[in-house]
Amino acid sequence: MVGEGRKRIVLAPVGITHIASDLADLVRVRAAGRDRIEVNTSAQPNSHPHLGSITTLATAFAMAEHLQRALGLPAHLTFDALENSPGQSKDTPAGIMQMSLSDTPITTGDGQATTKERRFMGSFEILLGHFSAQTGVPYTVRPYREFGLIPEFRAALIAMLR
Repeated sequence: MVGEGRKRIVLAPVGITHIASDLADLVRVRAAGRDRIEVNTSAQPNSHPHLGSITTLATAFAMAEHLQRALGLPAHLTFDALENSPGQSKDTPAGIMQMSLSDTPITTGDGQATTKERRFMGSFEILLGHFSAQTGVPYTVRPYREFGLIPEFRAALIAMLR
């Protein structure tokens, strides 16, 4: 039941299939005049990639490859490694301290000391390299510590916090 003074919203039961026959149709206008297609994805390297992470990476590369072919523009994938994600909580006299993945020490199976970030990023790098080779789409890994320095990101974050 529609409340008094509210407009009724009706959505087509078929989604957008009646206006787009291809994924590229959804970005064609925005891609006009650009020199490349940029696809972005991210993950927290807090363990070896699970099925959801693998599916997300495979889909991002497949989408980039398809857009590259369909739009005739080179594609590039940026993988944001969220090493700032929680790695470990530690009780201290001052209270609970949250350590990021890049600050959480662990020992590898062969007894080497490292951090959670370094330990698990290798698995992501293997997948990124494989999917890049399969699709011909180059990629860049961008740690959050670099992403956080982008002026537009910082301005948007500050605006959200106000």
